[in-house]
Amino acid sequence: MNEPLSDGEYLLPDPKLQRAAVITVVTGGALGALAIAWFVPWLEYTLLRARATGTLTFPLACYLFLAMIAVLAVPVIWFGVHTARFGSRVLATGQYPPPGARVLRRTPIVRGPIVRFTGRGQQVLGSALVLCGGALLVLAGWGLMIMLR
Repeated sequence: MNEPLSDGEYLLPDPKLQRAAVITVVTGGALGALAIAWFVPWLEYTLLRARATGTLTFPLACYLFLAMIAVLAVPVIWFGVHTARFGSRVLATGQYPPPGARVLRRTPIVRGPIVRFTGRGQQVLGSALVLCGGALLVLAGWGLMIMLR
Protein backbone atom coordinates (compact mmCIF):
# COMPACT_ATOMS: atom_id res chain seq x y z
CA MET A 1 0.00 0.00 0.00
CA ASN A 2 2.74 2.51 0.90
CA GLU A 3 5.15 1.41 -1.80
CA PRO A 4 7.74 3.87 -3.05
CA LEU A 5 6.73 5.57 -6.27
CA SER A 6 8.58 4.72 -9.44
CA ASP A 7 10.29 7.41 -11.53
CA GLY A 8 7.35 7.91 -13.90
CA GLU A 9 4.64 8.28 -11.27
CA TYR A 10 5.41 11.68 -9.78
CA LEU A 11 6.52 15.17 -10.71
CA LEU A 12 9.68 16.57 -9.18
CA PRO A 13 9.66 20.01 -7.56
CA ASP A 14 10.69 23.00 -9.63
CA PRO A 15 13.58 24.81 -7.86
CA LYS A 16 12.73 28.13 -9.54
CA LEU A 17 9.12 27.87 -8.33
CA GLN A 18 10.33 27.02 -4.82
CA ARG A 19 12.57 30.12 -4.77
CA ALA A 20 9.74 32.27 -6.13
CA ALA A 21 7.40 30.95 -3.42
CA VAL A 22 9.89 31.77 -0.66
CA ILE A 23 10.49 35.26 -2.10
CA THR A 24 6.73 35.83 -2.39
CA VAL A 25 6.07 34.78 1.20
CA VAL A 26 8.93 36.89 2.60
CA THR A 27 8.00 39.93 0.49
CA GLY A 28 4.30 39.59 1.32
CA GLY A 29 5.11 39.30 5.01
CA ALA A 30 7.34 42.38 4.88
CA LEU A 31 4.73 44.41 2.99
CA GLY A 32 2.01 43.27 5.38
CA ALA A 33 4.15 44.27 8.36
CA LEU A 34 4.77 47.69 6.78
CA ALA A 35 1.07 48.13 6.13
CA ILE A 36 0.23 47.29 9.73
CA ALA A 37 3.05 49.33 11.25
CA TRP A 38 2.89 52.41 9.02
CA PHE A 39 -0.09 52.67 6.69
CA VAL A 40 -2.90 51.73 9.09
CA PRO A 41 -1.86 54.25 11.80
CA TRP A 42 -1.31 56.93 9.14
CA LEU A 43 -4.74 56.29 7.64
CA GLU A 44 -6.36 56.36 11.08
CA TYR A 45 -4.62 59.63 11.95
CA THR A 46 -5.54 61.20 8.61
CA LEU A 47 -9.21 60.20 8.90
CA LEU A 48 -9.46 61.36 12.52
CA ARG A 49 -7.83 64.71 11.64
CA ALA A 50 -10.17 65.15 8.67
CA ARG A 51 -13.14 64.33 10.88
CA ALA A 52 -12.02 66.79 13.55
CA THR A 53 -11.56 69.61 11.03
CA GLY A 54 -14.78 68.81 9.21
CA THR A 55 -13.06 67.95 5.92
CA LEU A 56 -14.04 64.28 5.97
CA THR A 57 -17.17 63.99 3.94
CA PHE A 58 -19.42 61.03 3.49
CA PRO A 59 -18.78 60.82 -0.28
CA LEU A 60 -15.02 60.59 0.27
CA ALA A 61 -15.46 57.62 2.59
CA CYS A 62 -17.78 55.99 0.06
CA TYR A 63 -15.31 56.52 -2.80
CA LEU A 64 -12.55 54.94 -0.70
CA PHE A 65 -14.75 51.95 0.11
CA LEU A 66 -15.77 51.47 -3.54
CA ALA A 67 -12.12 51.67 -4.63
CA MET A 68 -11.21 49.04 -2.04
CA ILE A 69 -13.94 46.73 -3.36
CA ALA A 70 -12.73 47.15 -6.94
CA VAL A 71 -9.07 46.56 -6.04
CA LEU A 72 -9.90 43.42 -4.05
CA ALA A 73 -11.99 42.01 -6.91
CA VAL A 74 -9.06 41.88 -9.34
CA PRO A 75 -7.06 39.09 -7.62
CA VAL A 76 -10.26 37.10 -7.08
CA ILE A 77 -10.97 37.20 -10.82
CA TRP A 78 -7.34 36.41 -11.70
CA PHE A 79 -7.24 33.38 -9.39
CA GLY A 80 -10.60 32.18 -10.72
CA VAL A 81 -9.39 32.32 -14.33
CA HIS A 82 -6.18 30.50 -13.37
CA THR A 83 -8.08 27.78 -11.48
CA ALA A 84 -10.62 27.21 -14.28
CA ARG A 85 -7.89 26.99 -16.93
CA PHE A 86 -5.89 24.54 -14.78
CA GLY A 87 -9.02 22.40 -14.37
CA SER A 88 -9.46 22.39 -18.15
CA ARG A 89 -5.87 21.22 -18.58
CA VAL A 90 -6.50 18.43 -16.05
CA LEU A 91 -9.58 17.28 -17.97
CA ALA A 92 -7.84 17.49 -21.35
CA THR A 93 -4.83 15.42 -20.26
CA GLY A 94 -6.62 13.00 -17.94
CA GLN A 95 -4.02 13.34 -15.22
CA TYR A 96 -3.43 15.48 -12.17
CA PRO A 97 -1.18 17.44 -12.18
CA PRO A 98 -1.18 17.84 -15.96
CA PRO A 99 2.05 17.41 -17.92
CA GLY A 100 4.26 20.47 -17.72
CA ALA A 101 2.74 21.68 -14.45
CA ARG A 102 5.22 23.14 -12.01
CA VAL A 103 4.97 21.85 -8.45
CA LEU A 104 6.52 22.91 -5.13
CA ARG A 105 7.11 19.39 -3.81
CA ARG A 106 7.31 15.86 -5.14
CA THR A 107 3.74 15.27 -6.31
CA PRO A 108 2.22 11.93 -7.27
CA ILE A 109 0.54 11.79 -10.67
CA VAL A 110 -3.09 10.66 -10.41
CA ARG A 111 -5.12 9.19 -13.26
CA GLY A 112 -8.61 7.75 -13.47
CA PRO A 113 -12.14 8.82 -12.58
CA ILE A 114 -11.05 11.00 -9.66
CA VAL A 115 -9.19 13.24 -12.13
CA ARG A 116 -12.43 14.10 -13.94
CA PHE A 117 -14.00 15.01 -10.60
CA THR A 118 -10.97 17.14 -9.69
CA GLY A 119 -10.86 18.91 -13.04
CA ARG A 120 -14.58 19.67 -13.03
CA GLY A 121 -14.35 20.86 -9.43
CA GLN A 122 -11.57 23.25 -10.38
CA GLN A 123 -13.58 24.56 -13.31
CA VAL A 124 -16.64 25.12 -11.10
CA LEU A 125 -14.59 26.79 -8.36
CA GLY A 126 -12.77 29.00 -10.88
CA SER A 127 -16.02 30.02 -12.55
CA ALA A 128 -17.59 30.83 -9.18
CA LEU A 129 -14.61 33.00 -8.26
CA VAL A 130 -14.79 34.86 -11.58
CA LEU A 131 -18.53 35.45 -11.07
CA CYS A 132 -18.01 36.67 -7.49
CA GLY A 133 -15.18 38.99 -8.52
CA GLY A 134 -17.27 40.27 -11.41
CA ALA A 135 -20.17 40.87 -9.04
CA LEU A 136 -17.85 42.90 -6.80
CA LEU A 137 -16.79 45.02 -9.78
CA VAL A 138 -20.42 45.52 -10.82
CA LEU A 139 -21.29 46.49 -7.24
CA ALA A 140 -18.44 49.02 -7.16
CA GLY A 141 -19.49 50.45 -10.53
CA TRP A 142 -23.12 50.65 -9.45
CA GLY A 143 -22.12 52.43 -6.25
CA LEU A 144 -19.96 54.85 -8.22
CA MET A 145 -22.86 55.54 -10.59
CA ILE A 146 -25.13 56.32 -7.66
CA MET A 147 -22.48 58.56 -6.10
CA LEU A 148 -22.00 60.56 -9.31
CA ARG A 149 -25.71 61.37 -9.77
